[in-house]
Amino acid sequence: MAAAGSEILTPAGRRWAERAQRPLDVLAVVFLIDMILIWSFPAGPPAFLGALDVIAWIVWASFAVDYIARLLSGNKGGFVRTTSWTCSWSSCRCCGCYASSCSTVCRQ
Repeated sequence: MAAAGSEILTPAGRRWAERAQRPLDVLAVVFLIDMILIWSFPAGPPAFLGALDVIAWIVWASFAVDYIARLLSGNKGGFVRTTSWTCSWSSCRCCGCYASSCSTVCRQ
């Protein structure tokens, strides 16, 4: 299966996208579990929360490496225009912070 936006990638970029898809899917699930644990245990032991924070940064770094690899292997302008940013970049409606780091309980 071709990755989204593969029509603007070079053949090497398409191979990267196809090979990276499954590991990135696994990392997305790891990130989801990580966020659930962070939100479920906000007052957990510092070592536990620190480990979860490290996991989150490793996942973000992995996705950043993938983004840069895809950016460098294709039509740069087309890739940036066709790659959508998800809700992780949208701000919280109640307090204006980024949704993934919101520590406020929204009561709307």
